[in-house]
Amino acid sequence: MRPYFPLRPNFLPADRNTERQRGAYVANKYKPVAKKVNPILGIFPDEFKVIRQFPEDPLKSLPSIPDPLPPFRPGKRLTQERWDKIEDDLKKIGFLWPKEIQLAQTVLLSNEMGIAWDDTEKGQFRSDYFAPIKLPTVPHVPWIEKNMRIPP
Repeated sequence: MRPYFPLRPNFLPADRNTERQRGAYVANKYKPVAKKVNPILGIFPDEFKVIRQFPEDPLKSLPSIPDPLPPFRPGKRLTQERWDKIEDDLKKIGFLWPKEIQLAQTVLLSNEMGIAWDDTEKGQFRSDYFAPIKLPTVPHVPWIEKNMRIPP
């Protein structure tokens, strides 16, 4: 399940006490000083604030969970191979009972169009919930002066 939902803290007993190799570990990509963003003091204009709206109650459109839970049948995005990988990972972790794994499968299958497995399947938020975002910019003078040219 780690590729889908990273676990913190680590629930695998075998991995808790494993020793890592010595070396330098970098968490983020190096960013040069020229790309540094310097915030400025000021008031955030109202026209740039994100307005979140709820035109309808999202809980009313949730699908109900059938009882008893149906057996797995592949959907459009949640294919048999993808479910087998998720199920294997869940069983390796040993965190859920078999009935809970079957419930997770039913919930994932009923909401599969909201899950993107690759970039071709990704979408965007509905515009009636989130209006397009505008980012304010401020005209500025470069903070770093050019170096003196050295004659040849």
